[in-house]
Amino acid sequence: MTGLVLCSFDSKYYLPEFDYELWAGICKTGIMVDTNVAGLIHYSEPNPNFKLLKRKNF
Repeated sequence: MTGLVLCSFDSKYYLPEFDYELWAGICKTGIMVDTNVAGLIHYSEPNPNFKLLKRKNF
């Protein structure tokens, strides 16, 4: 499964199109990923199996 990290709740970094205020009240820590298989998934803990495929500079 692959996906795009939309937001890091710990650092408060998020893509402009991500509605941070909506989700910040629900998800306090971790990341929100838009996956190609399951849609939005919130990961509250780090996963050692994640692999960074590409980084986008803002």
